[in-house]
Amino acid sequence: MGAIADARTALADALRTVPSIRVYTTPNARVDPPGAVLSLPDLEFEAYCTEPTKATFSIALVAKLNERAVDVLEELVLSASTAIEAVESAVVLTARIGAWDDQLPAYELEVEVALT
Repeated sequence: MGAIADARTALADALRTVPSIRVYTTPNARVDPPGAVLSLPDLEFEAYCTEPTKATFSIALVAKLNERAVDVLEELVLSASTAIEAVESAVVLTARIGAWDDQLPAYELEVEVALT
């Protein structure tokens, strides 16, 4: 595997350590909350590098739309951030509130991983 696939696998494995969360690695996944959807990354290349040096992943943390959604999302964002930060060279940059598939409450994490 290449560095990009290795980083994506490491993030997915870290998310799987979060209790009761389902991890999806395909963008068109039908999410059964609570879930985490790992996107393909944006890639950054430094001058004179033929391989990317940094990958930025979006990870949607999705909850059911019910009276517990706020509490569940708060727990998910803290647990997922802790799990991701345990991945070597990964850092959570932001967590933005939003919606998954325009229906379900979600946080979107922006996660940066150094590839070199």
